[in-house]
Amino acid sequence: MRYRTAATLSPFVLLAVAACGDPASSGDALTEAEAAELAAAIAESGFLTPPAGASAHQSPAGPADRITITINETAPCEAGGTAALSGSVTVDFDQQTGAGTMELNYTMTPSNCAVRTESGRVFTLSGDPNLKVTGQFNISETSFGGSITYEGGFAWRADDGRAGGCRMNMRATYDFSLTETTMNGTATISGEVCGHSVNRTITVTASA
Repeated sequence: MRYRTAATLSPFVLLAVAACGDPASSGDALTEAEAAELAAAIAESGFLTPPAGASAHQSPAGPADRITITINETAPCEAGGTAALSGSVTVDFDQQTGAGTMELNYTMTPSNCAVRTESGRVFTLSGDPNLKVTGQFNISETSFGGSITYEGGFAWRADDGRAGGCRMNMRATYDFSLTETTMNGTATISGEVCGHSVNRTITVTASA
């Protein structure tokens, strides 16, 4: 089945979100450039395979398969610490046409989770309380597109000693072309990130 390429999620995609927020955030402030880099880190980090302990519940084999992967795992972060993931990923896939959909619905709670942005800044994140992640994607033999919404609150600590608490509400819209091993395309990011409005399009390459 070809849904393997698309039916994935990335714990790391979620980890950078914790330093985001709105004007009600507390403590030190992040700059607009830092907020934009965090937004880019969310979109650029790609889609990794769900944790090995995730359980799949599948209907009887046939031309069309609907699989729900239950996520209840703790994943390592890029530069140390962990993030707890809890929720589900549901894939509805037609083996004959190679087309289908994928739905994401889970929460992420970081614990001393360290994330490095494109300029080299490191942020350490903890749940305050967590991030809610929802998304919908369309799948074909050659393309994978849709959007993910990130919403919630986190505490952050920067490597320069600044610290604070933020809330965020952001959407990342993806448009990928598929090969057997990669997804290449763009991500358009928009929303509120630590009190700053972010709107940018970046190039993304993700492993299958």
